[in-house]
Amino acid sequence: MSKASLKNRTSGFSSCESSLFNLPAGYVKYLSKNTIRLRKSIFTDACSPDAIKLPIGISPTEGAFVWVDIDGSAKWDMTGATPLRYYDAANVTEMNPLDLDLGKPNLYNDDAIMRFFGLKDEFKENAFIHRIGSYWKDADKDHLDWTLAVLLMSCPGGAWGEGGTGGESFSEYGSTKQSLKEIKQFTDSILPKDLRAPNGIYEYYSLSERSTSVIVEGRRSRRVCPEISYNYLYNIGPEDKMPIQVAAVIRDARYKGIKSLFDPDIVDFIIYSQMIKPSVNDDLIKSIEKSALRVNKIKDRNAEISLIDSYAIGKLTSALCRMNLNEKMTESMIYEATKIFEENYKQYIDLRERSKKDKYGRSYNLDYAKSLNMRDRVTARDQKVFNIIKDAREELGIMWISKTMIQERGEYGIGQDYDLMYSLQLLLNLGHIISRKNMNEFKNIHS
Repeated sequence: MSKASLKNRTSGFSSCESSLFNLPAGYVKYLSKNTIRLRKSIFTDACSPDAIKLPIGISPTEGAFVWVDIDGSAKWDMTGATPLRYYDAANVTEMNPLDLDLGKPNLYNDDAIMRFFGLKDEFKENAFIHRIGSYWKDADKDHLDWTLAVLLMSCPGGAWGEGGTGGESFSEYGSTKQSLKEIKQFTDSILPKDLRAPNGIYEYYSLSERSTSVIVEGRRSRRVCPEISYNYLYNIGPEDKMPIQVAAVIRDARYKGIKSLFDPDIVDFIIYSQMIKPSVNDDLIKSIEKSALRVNKIKDRNAEISLIDSYAIGKLTSALCRMNLNEKMTESMIYEATKIFEENYKQYIDLRERSKKDKYGRSYNLDYAKSLNMRDRVTARDQKVFNIIKDAREELGIMWISKTMIQERGEYGIGQDYDLMYSLQLLLNLGHIISRKNMNEFKNIHS
């Protein structure tokens, strides 16, 4: 668990925060009615060393980002308990911090040349997603990298409702509790501690139990923070009401288990991206509204088990804007978010149906649902074979799946026939599938 704190830093500032220390700009912090200091980030109390005396009639809002036109040289106020050096302000202008050249995060700069020459796809090879995935083995196979990236990146409020992103996690490998604990271990390690606690700016919570969810639900309902993101790590029930946009699935992915993990580049990226509030024109608002109708139509078929947010596509698009440091939403981003959503939703509903049937109250996996008391254990390799059979039957609308098709879809090469047959036999023994034609055709007997 990370013990790093953003609020009380005296060093280790992000690139954009460091740039502001050299400029007469920052977030307003009042010392008295007409005296302010300029905080250099919404995530820190660190201010410029000198105070600013405001002109009569000018009183910017507490916390607003401003540029100060300095009038003259430094002066000293000796009336207080301690001397105060200050500058008089000729004028104070509220502005968007991104209108200043604050430099880009290190992760973005590292990818700049590749993007310039078109050697990287901004969606499929995003630097933030790639760094998140680097702490997991095979995270891309489960799309766990971009799912966790969406949850950590969050999104501002907008046409899609209040800010923040929500997810539900499922494991299809080994001990479900341990697999989901690894997600919590990762996010607790990667995020500074003050982002995992009430701060009123951006908060992220791993929901391991119902009691934590109740607290987070209360903070959301009272709107005490503009962005609250969360990830359900237990089998949610009817009493859980907070909407989700993505499902995080552990099927092939494995956490590398780095005990002491603090990545300043990820923190740098999150700090910068929090300044991005993507603008949306009227045409794009219509597109987002259409996407909500599309989601509602899909949800109607699964109303009893789906907590998917009607505006999930809008929120995903906003999070993608931040991940690509884009201040304007585009049709291409909505299209990309729609593809991501539809692929993830199919997986989500499949897993929600299974978890609803799981009397053990954990997110579903074959191992615990069918063989809790048996010596043989279902591994990710066996789960993969089961999913190939199930998915092929659903996609093709056929009753039986041939061994040849399983080999093709699973990309089993020469010499891997034994591994495949071992998995098929285990699934048969545990009652997950049945076969015919001398073990050459198979079908699953549950979803």
